[in-house]
Amino acid sequence: MHKEHFKTETKTYDFVVIGAGLAGTFCALAAARHGARTALVDQQEFLGGNATPNLQVYPEGAMAMGYNRQCDETGIPGEVRSRWDLHNDRDMAFLSQTLWQMCAEEPNLDVFLKTKALEPIMAGKTKIKAVCIQGVHNQKKTILEAKLFADCSGDGDFAAKSGADFTMGREAHSTFHESMAPEKADDGIMGATLRWKTSEMPFPEVPFTAPDGVCKFEKDLLPPHDHVNGSVWWLEYGTAKEVFNRKLFYETHLKIILGFWNYLKKSPEHDMKNRMITWIAPDVSRRESRRFHGDYMLNENDVVGGRDFEDGIGHGGWPIDLHPPGGILSSGQPRAIQRFIDPYPIPLRCLYSKNIQNLFLAGRNVSVSHIALGTTRVEWTCGVMGQGAGTAAALCIARNCQPRAIYKKHRRELIQQLLKDDVTLLRTANEDPGDIARAAEVEVSSSMKLEITTADKMIEVPETGIAQTLPVSTHRLDTLDLFLRNKTNKNISLTLTLYRCGKKHQSMFDQSEPVATAFSEIKRDKPSWISFNLKLRDIKPGSYWWLLEGNGKLEIGRSDEEIIGLHKGARDEHTGNIIRYIGHHDDSQALWRQDTGTYCTRMLPTQRPFGAGNILNGMNHPELWPNLWISDPHMKLPQSFTVRFPRPRKINSIQLTFHTGLNRTWPHKTTCEECIKDYEIKAYHNGRWTKIVNETGNFLRLRRHQLKEPILCEKIRVQALSTHGSPSAQVFEIRMY
Repeated sequence: MHKEHFKTETKTYDFVVIGAGLAGTFCALAAARHGARTALVDQQEFLGGNATPNLQVYPEGAMAMGYNRQCDETGIPGEVRSRWDLHNDRDMAFLSQTLWQMCAEEPNLDVFLKTKALEPIMAGKTKIKAVCIQGVHNQKKTILEAKLFADCSGDGDFAAKSGADFTMGREAHSTFHESMAPEKADDGIMGATLRWKTSEMPFPEVPFTAPDGVCKFEKDLLPPHDHVNGSVWWLEYGTAKEVFNRKLFYETHLKIILGFWNYLKKSPEHDMKNRMITWIAPDVSRRESRRFHGDYMLNENDVVGGRDFEDGIGHGGWPIDLHPPGGILSSGQPRAIQRFIDPYPIPLRCLYSKNIQNLFLAGRNVSVSHIALGTTRVEWTCGVMGQGAGTAAALCIARNCQPRAIYKKHRRELIQQLLKDDVTLLRTANEDPGDIARAAEVEVSSSMKLEITTADKMIEVPETGIAQTLPVSTHRLDTLDLFLRNKTNKNISLTLTLYRCGKKHQSMFDQSEPVATAFSEIKRDKPSWISFNLKLRDIKPGSYWWLLEGNGKLEIGRSDEEIIGLHKGARDEHTGNIIRYIGHHDDSQALWRQDTGTYCTRMLPTQRPFGAGNILNGMNHPELWPNLWISDPHMKLPQSFTVRFPRPRKINSIQLTFHTGLNRTWPHKTTCEECIKDYEIKAYHNGRWTKIVNETGNFLRLRRHQLKEPILCEKIRVQALSTHGSPSAQVFEIRMY
């Protein structure tokens, strides 16, 4: 072989990202899109990490199997989801293909697949100068020099070799006063899973002989598994000693799988005679290994309380989902959802190393406690962190600074850029000084009124009562009507109390601010509208919620339609507080049993919380308030909104944020009726309208239109011509620069 084959080449970048899972890929994309010359390195042959055809771990995120409604990730994760869905199939191969296409479109991004990151080359003890990479097949080595680096690999080998401080195992309760932490610290990590599949064969029986040395299982050691076809979540294993020994770790998992399969094949309770194992993943999907130290370590109290951070770069919302150290071979119970939680912010200070000055982190190796890792480790949430880290890296390059300086000096600029890039930042509004639309006024052709009148099902009202949030758009609320049925032989007296919502999801059903209490009576009869006279003449528009006391003999109408900005509630049997309710979790099948929809409600005067003001209120996603313009579904398309400037303004670009569905992760949904498909934009100047944009076939949430040349105008009109199925046009935001 020629000596030239072994010659080490040196390449120079602004930013090098190690690990091409969703965290690393989104990190690299974000940095490249903002002008940083970026390299992305991964030893796999596909982009996506665990979410590849090789490993087959389906991405989850803040929507938490449907528990957190209208909570899907936006920004790059949302864009990927929409592009993936063009295949009309959530197959992992299509996800990897989507990621590859998006990376290929970026001129500032070079991707090195089937390439290992070997060693960091240091410039002193606290700064990385370069990384040596090597092709898996051709063994060619290349030196990648850069100003900044990111370890998004999960295990964090590169970061550890650079000397970055890290933690493994479980912190003691005393460290952060976490309710779920053990009294004493230990080296326990969550179990990992080796994915596998079985298939039914066209023969009466497929014999199986277990190899020597496989694990032996007894029925009473296993959780419910009535429908085992492979890749059950609780068949996991992991220890701190073995997790980095890839060969030994994989062999142990094989022994577990083959031993379990041997048990199933021999068990008379399971009809597995004509099934065989048809696929086993080539590597183990890890949940936990190293967690590196940043300037802040996110913990259980932060995620449960939804603590606000001045440097929040995205959100999470998956449950605190902890798996026992040792996995299926431990004496502990298999995974159970310890606690479902509301959406919470993730701070930038968790995404860079505390002691290596130019090292970013994203994914499951960031600065979080073991307990908090139970919620932050899922793939869409890792992707959110990746976009935050990548955007911060590009800002570092632009401002010639290190990651810590972004927090100290440039965090507001970072936050406003993330909002501009359509990232969901909880309780954070657009304050971009360059956005011309912020000083404008807006009017709409129509808006949807809040009225749910179709009862698809009658639901029993428990004795503890039921609740639902209510966005009120006027200063007056005379009556609130509910569609109810009395199941007894006598009249029932009813009590309804209206409260003002707290400021965030965690305090949505705050009972500290009662606004009014109303009484009514319902006769024994067929379902009917029952009015509660609230007589509120001067209230502040905003988010409220009502509580209807129950007696077990009352039913309320529920529509299957889910209205954005409305959340159902029920009383927690443990605390007595009112909490969000949409169903219950079935631990045996690891599924959320949904009870979605909206309780039938109508009001006088009519409320229109989906009006024009939402388009320019600075929020690009729903929280307690819908923050979404929805045109009247009873008025045919086209529908439009018009932005009026106080004086003629010169416009270079226009940015629109549409509604592409925020409940698409669970259940898996590959279509979005709400998205505007065809639209046009017109500019008004000197008494004349001129068409400046004509778009067809749109499927994306964020659309940016750079005009061929600047235009001077007094008004801009966006007209929705058609959608992907919805009778209404729906828009979150417009920006203009």
